[in-house]
Amino acid sequence: MTRGAFLILWVSAGLSGVVDNIPYTAAMIPVVREIDSGFGGESDVLWWSLALGADLGGNLTVIAASANVLVANLAERGGQRIRFWEFFRFGSLVTVGTTTVAMGYLWLRYLILAQPGQVGLSNRSSERMMSLAFAANVSTSSGGGSAFP
Repeated sequence: MTRGAFLILWVSAGLSGVVDNIPYTAAMIPVVREIDSGFGGESDVLWWSLALGADLGGNLTVIAASANVLVANLAERGGQRIRFWEFFRFGSLVTVGTTTVAMGYLWLRYLILAQPGQVGLSNRSSERMMSLAFAANVSTSSGGGSAFP
């Protein structure tokens, strides 16, 4: 399970850097659900790996997140152009650093400190949490404000 969680984390971070994280996450939910069912449907670490990887990967490139594109456009209007490779040079450092920290957190929280038989949230709660996070991300990235009151 450790390798699977870390693989999901890093692949999600990498792919979210070149593909918008909303469709990526939506496409990966059934994949993670299938992998999770092989562990009895109680592996929160896999869901958190997907959420953290998809989120942190948005720092990799200027096209990875709508906020990055917005800031690049505003900077260009202000006379400061941010080129793709210039953003990537800094974004890759940030993405590798934050994803490494996330990997350490997941390893510590779910693989070292977890008590035998302790799984945190149930799978149903994890899926509900992911759907709420997905809805909030869709709402805020489409300019609709917060999904929460």
